[in-house]
Amino acid sequence: MDLSYNKAIMKGRKKLGCAPSSLILAKLFRAPYGGVIRFSRMVMNLKYFQITLLFFITLFLVACSVASKFEIYNNTGVEITLTLNKGDYSASYNIKPAGYITLDYWDLPNGVKATVNSNNFSWEFLPKYVDHSFAKRSMIPSYNLFKLQIDLNGTVYVVAPESDFPAQPHAEQPKFYPLQTQN
Repeated sequence: MDLSYNKAIMKGRKKLGCAPSSLILAKLFRAPYGGVIRFSRMVMNLKYFQITLLFFITLFLVACSVASKFEIYNNTGVEITLTLNKGDYSASYNIKPAGYITLDYWDLPNGVKATVNSNNFSWEFLPKYVDHSFAKRSMIPSYNLFKLQIDLNGTVYVVAPESDFPAQPHAEQPKFYPLQTQN
């Protein structure tokens, strides 16, 4: 049995390009060639695992687009109805005084017209793009939160991401804001 063991070690060492003197070390540590195969298979399996893991992490990061949410605060002092219209799309939301609603961007088609109604007034707005520097970023789930405030004078302000409602005074505003009524 010792002769076949020596042959197996010699063949394995030659395949690996080892010097004949390494046969002594192999006998000393009783490292059969099969152990080398198992170790190299384990390393290959680890490399395949790493490649597969990297692929799925990349897919996850690319496939997860960042959504946008809008908190719309009613600072008019009366209950209002916010209606969003575009073509066949129409949605209405009641907002109590000093209350707010949260809308997902995916619920809003581009070019939507916003109408704010109450017993005292009726205003129309054409919402515009809000720069992402005015958003509060959430990582899990991934979205940007924009805060808007409707004031009694019919103006829509962007509220700083770190501020609470109601925001006073309205400091820096992004391009296109504050929104003024269209009528």
